[in-house]
Amino acid sequence: YHVHPSNHISGFYFLKCSENTSYPTFEDPRPGKIMTDLSEEDFNDVTISTNKIFYKPKPGTLMLFNSYLPHQFAVDPGLEPFRFIHFNIKVVETAISKETSNKNESK
Repeated sequence: YHVHPSNHISGFYFLKCSENTSYPTFEDPRPGKIMTDLSEEDFNDVTISTNKIFYKPKPGTLMLFNSYLPHQFAVDPGLEPFRFIHFNIKVVETAISKETSNKNESK
């Protein structure tokens, strides 16, 4: 799994998918919880102790989440079409964007 440092919002937009294709899995981002974790009774039951959760998207599903949230994709056998767009959004401070704009205008 991975995160997207220096970004604020990450997302997926699913174009082609089904119950048989890959799906996103999200991990608990709290390192302190991982260090002191107790085992879960039932991994299929989603509770406040759940370490990992997954969603089975449908075509047209848009998912937005904090970029610090660790995520990955379950691997599928590749028997059905799977297409998605993964993107990141970062806020650029006004002072930085004005500085860049002024540099471009002086060229």
